[in-house]
Amino acid sequence: MKRKRFDFKGLLHAMIFFAFIIPVFFTGNARAVTILETSPGSNEEETGEDTSVTVTFSEAMVSFDESKFYVVTYSAEPFASPQSINGTVTYDNKVATWTPTESLTPDTKYFVTILGGANGVREQGGNTLGFDYKWKFNTGLEDIIDPKDPAILETSSFNGEKDVPANASVDITFAEDMTAESINEDTFYVMTYPPQDPFAPGERITDVKVNYSEDNKTATWELAEGYLTPDTDYYVTIVGVNGVRDQNGGSPLTFDYSWKFTTSSDMELTASIDSPDPTGTINEGTPLNFQGTVENGGASLIYSWDFGGGAGNSDAEDPGDIVFDTEGIYTVTFTVTDDADNQESSATVTVTVIKAGELEISMVPSEDLSIGKGNAVDFQGIVTVGNAPLTYSWDFGGGAENSDAEDPGSVTFETDGDYIVTFTVTDKDGQNESVSVTIAVGHVGKGDIDGNGYVELTDAILAVQVCAGITSLSVNKEADVNNDGRIGIEEAVYILAEIVNNNII
Repeated sequence: MKRKRFDFKGLLHAMIFFAFIIPVFFTGNARAVTILETSPGSNEEETGEDTSVTVTFSEAMVSFDESKFYVVTYSAEPFASPQSINGTVTYDNKVATWTPTESLTPDTKYFVTILGGANGVREQGGNTLGFDYKWKFNTGLEDIIDPKDPAILETSSFNGEKDVPANASVDITFAEDMTAESINEDTFYVMTYPPQDPFAPGERITDVKVNYSEDNKTATWELAEGYLTPDTDYYVTIVGVNGVRDQNGGSPLTFDYSWKFTTSSDMELTASIDSPDPTGTINEGTPLNFQGTVENGGASLIYSWDFGGGAGNSDAEDPGDIVFDTEGIYTVTFTVTDDADNQESSATVTVTVIKAGELEISMVPSEDLSIGKGNAVDFQGIVTVGNAPLTYSWDFGGGAENSDAEDPGSVTFETDGDYIVTFTVTDKDGQNESVSVTIAVGHVGKGDIDGNGYVELTDAILAVQVCAGITSLSVNKEADVNNDGRIGIEEAVYILAEIVNNNII
């Protein structure tokens, strides 16, 4: 009788079928889910307050929400229950991210859980984590963005200042950007105290406006309307520790900052014109800048500029550039009215408008001169009106080298002769104007002992020195007053008389 051989090969195939094929058929994937990376890592320190938590998986995952991926923390009390941290969970390309809805607390431990098991996260084939995956991290100490306390650079009035205009605002400029919300009527205020009772409580000024400008880092305190009482002491306070704060780190002033000022007793409303000052001469179509200033006015002022018919009127305090299109002389009037105090003040300025292209020039010296050979004359060009850019030309008639400077300064004539000196100016439109004087070299007038073309105090001093024997001079016959061939007391008297008669001194 033959025995049937045992089929080991068939048994092996059956084992493979039940061990591998059947699980794949029912699950689609027999590989276990693993976590490849977390951020922050386990026990990581100083992660920051805006930390998001990310988890990278080995497989493409499904079934993700805040119940399967969450963060908790614990209070310092023993046996306290965990406190859930609100956050949102997103998933993309095998990476799940938990993002807190608010910034985390500094220097705090946080515990993260990825839920495993039957109710936990799953990969697309249905496999789960075999167990809950947990770790912790610490946010670390709070970042100190700006450890510096804010500083005050300038105040509109110094401590103890007197005669401060009663309509003036109180300004304070900081060294760094401040938080506008921290600067208000409670942190920036002005008070008065009864002068008869130094121990009486102060009274804070109300009905005010407090503003902060980020452009120039300046806070401004001013009355909503009206003005402060004349000849009165006022005390200003900027609140420190619990008051104004900077933008970088929220640092406060380390202490209250206070000072005192006294208002002026003069409350007369005064308007003035700052520009142009005192008059203006311009070409047709050329802008001229106008600016006004008001002293001792209230908060509600009415401004009026009357340009005398040369341009349209304005109700601005500073109308800026105004163009006069027509030749003429115009009286410009700036008027300020304070209805609250029934005051009005005006200021005027005269504007002369000439036709475009006309030139007005002159020169120094403006009259003919006689000088000795080798003497120098100071020349200066003057342009009263002209359309820039301008070009200059000095022709010294052969007595000296020509120049294209506006003011050539000291020019020496070395040779006897009569020289016509001409100063010419040409404007951008090609218009030109010239003026001339004659310089007679070698022809010295009476009393002109130094031969510079002028009878002046220097000549009198030289004459006295010659009389006293302090110096000796070779006398130009034309400088000799009485034709006696010498310099004496007669020349000194003549020179002094010329100085007095011509108002030279």
